[in-house]
Amino acid sequence: MRFISRPNDDQDSSPGFGIRHRIWLGFGLLLAILLLFSLAAMNVFGELRRGVGDVTGKLQPVALTAQDLQIELETASGELGYYLLTRETAYRDGFARHLANARSAVERLREFDFIASRDEFRGEVDTLQTDLQRLAEYEPRLLELVSSDLENVPAQRLASESLNPMAQELQALISQMILSDYDEDNSDGSRDEFRQALYDLRYYNVQLVSELRTFLAFRSDVNLQNIAAIWDVVRAKLDMLAAAEDLYTFEQADSFDRVFELYDRYYAELQKAIEVHASDRYRADIHLVKTEIGPLVRQIESRAGKLVERFERLIEEFSHALQQQAGSADRQVLQASG
Repeated sequence: MRFISRPNDDQDSSPGFGIRHRIWLGFGLLLAILLLFSLAAMNVFGELRRGVGDVTGKLQPVALTAQDLQIELETASGELGYYLLTRETAYRDGFARHLANARSAVERLREFDFIASRDEFRGEVDTLQTDLQRLAEYEPRLLELVSSDLENVPAQRLASESLNPMAQELQALISQMILSDYDEDNSDGSRDEFRQALYDLRYYNVQLVSELRTFLAFRSDVNLQNIAAIWDVVRAKLDMLAAAEDLYTFEQADSFDRVFELYDRYYAELQKAIEVHASDRYRADIHLVKTEIGPLVRQIESRAGKLVERFERLIEEFSHALQQQAGSADRQVLQASG
């Protein structure tokens, strides 16, 4: 009787590997493929973590600091404008405080590695720092101007130091000439017109000073018209008095030369005061802000705004790249799990 042997499970009809070995080899290949996919996914997720770290740890703090700088500059400009209008110390202190905050923001920007390691950004921040230093140097002069009308309003200074003293001296001289004329005989009325001219001159001298003060306060064209009309009357009175030299008393003869000289000087200084007060230079602080501080502030704000825009674009570009990396990681995980 012949026994027929049954093939062993570990054997295969073909030489080499058996079924069991093939199964293990298949599992090994699958594990290797999963490992490769896992390593690739881990690498992508690592890049994602680094990218997120760059955005949240490097770019965002820089962008937020640049935005703080922009806000502080805008607030400082507003406080300065209110201070020029109201002269209240609260606005003055606010301007100084926000300007100091802006300078601190620039200092913080310079300390970020993201800025320090890039020449283009470092140069922009250095320029901002220089411009802010220039702006800060205007502060003492501006505060001095606002706190003193004589320093701030050139026409006011002319009036205080030149026009008012001359007007007072003229008033005193004319009053003395009127008093000295009382001793002269005027029974025939020959001195009536002469005396009336002296009275009128004293009156219009006061009116001229009054109109000038009102013009310095309100800068109205009506005041300029009144000043011109009053001066025409004063000039006519002076011409009439100059032609009546034969009526001068001894005291009047000594005084008239001085009166004519003072009026010539007064008119010249009056024209200077009107010219400067009718122009955009009527207040030194406003002129300084308009011609120097304002353009500098706009330049700084423009630089800061462009810097903020560049940082925002960088964050947007980084975020877009992170989204693409995240999508790639999702696809790799799905392929591995499928």
